[in-house]
Amino acid sequence: MTRHEQLQERYEDALFALLMDELAAAEGQRAEEEKERLRDDPSAAVPEDLDRRCARLIRRHVARRRARTAGRLTWRAVKLAALAAGIAAILLTTVCAASETVRVNTLNLMIEVFETNTEFRFISDARGSVETAPQLEVGWVPDDYVLTDQGQDHFETWYEYRSAEDHLLSISCSNTTGMTVGIDTENAEVEYVSVQGERAMLIQKNSRVELVWPAHGNSLFLSIIGNEIDPSDVLQIAAALRY
Repeated sequence: MTRHEQLQERYEDALFALLMDELAAAEGQRAEEEKERLRDDPSAAVPEDLDRRCARLIRRHVARRRARTAGRLTWRAVKLAALAAGIAAILLTTVCAASETVRVNTLNLMIEVFETNTEFRFISDARGSVETAPQLEVGWVPDDYVLTDQGQDHFETWYEYRSAEDHLLSISCSNTTGMTVGIDTENAEVEYVSVQGERAMLIQKNSRVELVWPAHGNSLFLSIIGNEIDPSDVLQIAAALRY
């Protein structure tokens, strides 16, 4: 290839890169405008029932996939996991702040707090998947709530209620082997409370109230989510749960 041909090729590459950069900028601007339009359009909102069911389906899929890999740990990995658990047991809680991320390690649980969400990551062990459905009984809900759905599988047990004003209340208990749960805490009011002797997060954002906590040595993860419900009622529901 001659020097002229090399220069021509470089010119064409540079021109193509500039055109693609302009296209990317235009598409990005159009995407931002569409996002703002959808944000201001009430009809574009995802129904809360669909949002809840999709989140449950994603959690099940991720938990099953991770649980399948849990049984394939080598003996060396098991020893390292035991060593890590031993260190965590001694330290109990280690908080490391790096830029916008905070990590808390306690036994088999890692909590990561980001700008937009809080993630509960339950570290897999060598026991493999859990085949027994978690036990959950609801002892109390406000009088105007009626049970509309309930079910369980080897991963999760759940109850869904509707109020007289058609507001959704969802209560669930999940096995945690290899599970990761993301909680929306962006611009939310977050408070730490005690639920049946366990440390829980109470999240209030707009009309949504969410209470989440790990229990029984981090082997279970419980969640109560309600719209247009008093936080004190959510705490009373949690206090009356049996699991």
